[in-house]
Amino acid sequence: MFSWLLQHLPGPHTQLLSHLSVLATFAVQQVQRHKESLDTSGPPRDVVDAFLLKMAKEEQDPNTELSDKNLLMTVIYLLFAGTVTVSTTVRYTLLLLLKYPQVQGRRLVHQSALGTEVRAQEKECSGERTA
Repeated sequence: MFSWLLQHLPGPHTQLLSHLSVLATFAVQQVQRHKESLDTSGPPRDVVDAFLLKMAKEEQDPNTELSDKNLLMTVIYLLFAGTVTVSTTVRYTLLLLLKYPQVQGRRLVHQSALGTEVRAQEKECSGERTA
């Protein structure tokens, strides 16, 4: 809305376009790699392969919505969606740990007990004796 104004103001938003450019370049590279290694005889490896296979089937259809541009936008949307999902999950987990600090204590006890048990098993496997 005010992008013309934001261009002239200092701040972290000025780096946004460079970050988006890096993301777009990554998406283009991934799509290109998938195009080069696409196996039309087998099942698709992922959503990009499925999109490319469907594009190949519908390339004669002039009304198809399956294009390189739509594929790139789909890849970028999936990257953003995954990032938002992970960051939200981590944020929520940290908030729960802050709200219930007693859980952190139990986790450390379990972790140290498991760590001791795992180290003992590793020593047994390597032939060392445990006390």
